[in-house]
Amino acid sequence: MGFNLRNKEKTGYYPNRLFRIGLTFGSSSSFANNFYKQESFPYDTLRSSNGTIYPIDSTSSQNLSMSVESKNILVDAALIFRTSSSKRWKLFAGIGVQAGAHFNGQAIVNQSNSSYLTLAQGGYMPFNNEVSSNWKTESISVKPGFYGAAYIPMGIDWQTGKTKPFFKQLHLFYELRPTLGIIQQNGFGTEIKTGANQQLGIRIQFMD
Repeated sequence: MGFNLRNKEKTGYYPNRLFRIGLTFGSSSSFANNFYKQESFPYDTLRSSNGTIYPIDSTSSQNLSMSVESKNILVDAALIFRTSSSKRWKLFAGIGVQAGAHFNGQAIVNQSNSSYLTLAQGGYMPFNNEVSSNWKTESISVKPGFYGAAYIPMGIDWQTGKTKPFFKQLHLFYELRPTLGIIQQNGFGTEIKTGANQQLGIRIQFMD
């Protein structure tokens, strides 16, 4: 929902200044980490037909990755400044904030282990060299936490008509939001994230 701001004399409105408030629902991924370890040990020696010796190593690698996947419900407020209200095409920009909770969180942990043969001087063996591999995934429920963000809404608005009342009220818009967010999660700490999201939608304006 958006509300035009009154002017200082309270005799009308600023047609190009809008206060917008609403609810946002979505999902997020946070606290992503990845750990990798590789070890090599002498395994065997190959000798070619011309007498060249190739030392062979047995190499093992371990990879562990984790992230928290959750749903967010947020109160969203923004102050928007638009170009001339008499034009069908309008540009807008402003500043906005969000605050709320993330819930239904799951900590997803993926673990993989593999071992294979490699040439001691570097490079993989020129044949099927995998000895063993395995993959395991674990999901752990996490408690609700806090999510807050500041963002810059910017975009373009198109009024679908200028004469018929229905089309005068109907607007199509595109909005880009560069965002700086903060996520607090019990047991994981606090994470600050940057990003951007896009919106494409329909807006109904009940007054000029």
